[in-house]
Amino acid sequence: MPRDVETTLNYYAGTSDGDAPYNYISSPPAGKPRSNIEIASVPSVIHDARGKEDQVGLDVTGFAFIQSPSKEKLFEDDKAIREGYYKEVEELIKREVKDAKRVFIFDHTIRSVVPLFHTADMS
Repeated sequence: MPRDVETTLNYYAGTSDGDAPYNYISSPPAGKPRSNIEIASVPSVIHDARGKEDQVGLDVTGFAFIQSPSKEKLFEDDKAIREGYYKEVEELIKREVKDAKRVFIFDHTIRSVVPLFHTADMS
């Protein structure tokens, strides 16, 4: 049974002042707003594609499902990811996306659970 989800997607809609977009992480300069980015919120339905993977494609939905097990299993080592996984993904995209002339992987994030603080043993 499909489990579609109704939600709101937020898109970049331009800037309020026509300038290049910016968003200050810390306090902005005096008299300058924290951000000039305008957001467009669009009600959307995210469709469950399970069992319909063959009906999804870049030309239709903007993404595709591709079965391709990776040699990388841990995703913990930046160097291993850049030197091994990036190459795998580049080759996969060039093979699956027929019009791809160039693939540029520019970044990745390793997410892990890091304790905020260490509690000493009080016993």
